[in-house]
Amino acid sequence: IDPVTFAGLTAGSNVQISGFRDADGEVIATRIEPDVASTGVQIVGSVSGLDLANLIFTIGGLTVDYGNVTSIDLPGGAPSDGMFVVVRGSLASGILTADSLEALFDASGGTPGERAQAQGVITRFASETDFDVNGFPMTTDSSTTYAGGSAANLQINAEVTADGEVAASGDVILANEITFGRIVGATTTVSFDFSDFTEINVRDVFNVTVSPSSEFLVEVTIDEEDANRVDVTQSGPTLNIGLLPASGDVNIQTLEAVVTLPVLEVIDLDGVVNVTLHDFIQTQLVANVRGVGRLFSDSIMIGDLTAVVSGVSQLDFGNVRPLSTVSIDVSGVSAATLNMAVGSSLTGFVTGVSSLNYYGTDVSVDVEVGSDSSLTKLGETRP
Repeated sequence: IDPVTFAGLTAGSNVQISGFRDADGEVIATRIEPDVASTGVQIVGSVSGLDLANLIFTIGGLTVDYGNVTSIDLPGGAPSDGMFVVVRGSLASGILTADSLEALFDASGGTPGERAQAQGVITRFASETDFDVNGFPMTTDSSTTYAGGSAANLQINAEVTADGEVAASGDVILANEITFGRIVGATTTVSFDFSDFTEINVRDVFNVTVSPSSEFLVEVTIDEEDANRVDVTQSGPTLNIGLLPASGDVNIQTLEAVVTLPVLEVIDLDGVVNVTLHDFIQTQLVANVRGVGRLFSDSIMIGDLTAVVSGVSQLDFGNVRPLSTVSIDVSGVSAATLNMAVGSSLTGFVTGVSSLNYYGTDVSVDVEVGSDSSLTKLGETRP
């Protein structure tokens, strides 16, 4: 699977995803590969929200039901909040039904001197001697050694592997050696002198905010060492934002763009792109969201919307000012949410394993829905 274009990744296909949760709880995928034969699911993380009565807990927002688990390898024979576990089982309707539970580390108490390792990103940082790696509590001392960086590089979202042992207190890992993966380095903001565009195309891996203004503005913030990868051009009325192909990874945590323009007619997303629209007031908008994109707004006023949402994408206009006319095509494993005006018109198609949800009162609905897809009215028109 190409890490930039995502060639080889198709909607509905089984994949294995390896990665870490950052300080915001988002998963930073370090590897994605096809997994055609597998029907099982495995997740590693910290137990929270333990419900002993119903035998459920959560890991990173995913509900785990361990009521029928057949294999348990946990201290005391049961999970506890803060315990780091490997859960294997099957996923259905957003719930992981566990077949087996295995402990990695129990934050409430370990065996002093026992070897321990934590790999991931720094998810909490108070000081060089008090931080978490992938949720594991860590500390260092004067004998801790560093590779690929120094103690000064310990900060939120830095990628590290920490080898050490459970400290004498039993509730924290004392790191003997810390190896840095991707250091969160200095960022730079690059400005581009483009104007008179009404369409925006964003590809690859970006977080973008787009706002109305009488002035045109295009700024991209990126890790300094990746600055030469930025590819921003203008083709007629279209502003294109993306990355140049190159060997090696790019630090997706710092890939951000800010765009302002008077009128936005077309927004086109392709890749792992997250775009937020602010405060536009205009008669119409065309939106295309492909790949693993997300288009969100809670503050625009658009009369007519034409949208295509495909791949594994989301369009969230559930909190915008009411839409008068919408023509939409939702496919793949995608989802769209709309706020329809009283007496408005909603037409389109929902296919694959997709969903179209809307708020609306007396809406004229003419939507063709596939057998594995859904069309749901969530409530009346929102103001």
